[in-house]
Amino acid sequence: MSRAQRATRFAGRLASVLLLAGGVAACGSSDSGTGSGSPSTGSGKTADAGAFPVTIAHKYGSTTVKSEPKRIVTVGLTDQDAVLALGKVPVATTEWVGGYKGAIGPWAQSKLGGAAVPTVLKDTGTGPQTEKIAALRPDLIIALYSGLTKAQYDTLSKFAPVVAQPKEFNDFGIPWQQQTETIGKALGKQAEARTLVEGVKSAFSTAQKQHPEFAKATAVMATPYAAIRAGEIRGSLLARLAR
Repeated sequence: MSRAQRATRFAGRLASVLLLAGGVAACGSSDSGTGSGSPSTGSGKTADAGAFPVTIAHKYGSTTVKSEPKRIVTVGLTDQDAVLALGKVPVATTEWVGGYKGAIGPWAQSKLGGAAVPTVLKDTGTGPQTEKIAALRPDLIIALYSGLTKAQYDTLSKFAPVVAQPKEFNDFGIPWQQQTETIGKALGKQAEARTLVEGVKSAFSTAQKQHPEFAKATAVMATPYAAIRAGEIRGSLLARLAR
């Protein structure tokens, strides 16, 4: 087998593993929705008893979510995946890759159920579209996988509680585990979030057993804009497979 053929085969195996992990991350209970343009709970499950009020620490202090959110806007570029996996459909998402209706990837589109497709916001480098966000009347803004500045945080906080990126990590550096569990806390679904995380970890372990060759492999995670460092959420997926 030629070097090119081996590289192609490895890429195919790796892609299947990453899709498996993404599928598990997007799993949850069966979908349902209103189809009326109003926010949907997706799975139909409400928050855990006694989940609110809840206070979440972040880079700019802390934010208290007083009651179960119904109109969620995701400013973080991948935050919508965890929101959907936990049975909520955001009223707006922030475009990153482009080309997906509602900025919802194919691995998570089934989670929309009959709910309205989220409004897509754009960050062209000047920060969140604050006027559009305000017009959506959110009751929670999630900005975990983001580079939100203090000024942007202060502005968005005038409209709704904002869960900004954690101070423990670089901007756009929150690990997917903490991202999922923090969103679960904000939505009042901490136990369900932990279950999702454990499911993805199990999928990684299964992939490692099925593909021991990954342990000896080297790889690069890149986008059209830049190569991805190992500690960043996308790079960590490859590192996890090689353990």
